Amino acid sequence: MFALQGIEAVPDGPPVISSWAQRFKLRAKRALSRSEVKDRLRKVEHAVEVVALQKPMSEVNAQHADAANKLLSAAGACDNFVALVGSLLLVKHTDETGRVHAYTQTLSVAQVRALEQNQHLLKSPVELLTHLEELSCAAETAEIPTADRASAGD
Repeated sequence: MFALQGIEAVPDGPPVISSWAQRFKLRAKRALSRSEVKDRLRKVEHAVEVVALQKPMSEVNAQHADAANKLLSAAGACDNFVALVGSLLLVKHTDETGRVHAYTQTLSVAQVRALEQNQHLLKSPVELLTHLEELSCAAETAEIPTADRASAGD
């Protein structure tokens, strides 16, 4: 990545004994202006993000999409269906007009915990989706209600 941007990594001091970690300095192969350095470092940063974050995330997303597809196929005969597999939530709901709605979402740790504390919501897709909306709103105010507290004000 660095070589493509005309930057090389050079050791910064002696190697650290019994450690794979080593300090490096980055050095441009030719004199660069401040804006060129910023531009090249921005490109390197983007390349690192793609390799370290986006590629693994896209692989996980593909796995989630495949799992959701298989679950939705398995739930074909069901009017209403809720599945929570790890952090992947799949909700299939048939409304009063017979129209089918399917939702998939990767839940946050807080959302998974909230569903673990309120497992009765897994029996009702409409209640579940309402509760998830409440969780989203509560997350903005840093307060996550349980279903009991959310319905207590009714």
